[in-house]
Amino acid sequence: MIIVIGVVLILILGVIVVVSAIRNRPPSDSPIARIPTPMKEPRGEMWLDPAANTATSGEQITVQVMIDAHNTEINGSDAIINYDPAYLEVISVDEPNEPDREFILFDRQSDGQLQITTVKSSASNTATPQMTIAVVTFSTLRPGTTTLGFEYRPGSTVGSTIVRARDSENILDKVTGATSIVIK
Repeated sequence: MIIVIGVVLILILGVIVVVSAIRNRPPSDSPIARIPTPMKEPRGEMWLDPAANTATSGEQITVQVMIDAHNTEINGSDAIINYDPAYLEVISVDEPNEPDREFILFDRQSDGQLQITTVKSSASNTATPQMTIAVVTFSTLRPGTTTLGFEYRPGSTVGSTIVRARDSENILDKVTGATSIVIK
């Protein structure tokens, strides 16, 4: 009987110690919250090159529309570029001079917006490297500062996109800023 009472007392004492330790423990964050979130590499990127231009009113400037699908096979892309028609006029949208080009270029212009679409010309399993999708020439109309920028809505199929061939998902994760243009 004394052994049973001793075991019960030890169990009660153990429970008291554990409960006391839990209640008196300092608050802590979840260990998961302490682990830094890994930086997600973009699946697809789009930008304009060069990032800045300076021209005299009446001169022409040229920018390259660039994409990087990080060697993912894609079916095509859309680049929606917004600009101020008071400062710039689209003169031409041309295919880049690149060997073994697999994409057909289409463009459509409206007041202040240029839509550039590329579509793969044949079925192939070729991974898409970094490439120029179009070369755009603008005429500068008057002195001032203006920008070219992409219409981009992350996770959407509206606006600028890079379309993965496997499942037609928009993989465009990163659009690099606007191109600044100073017209003298």
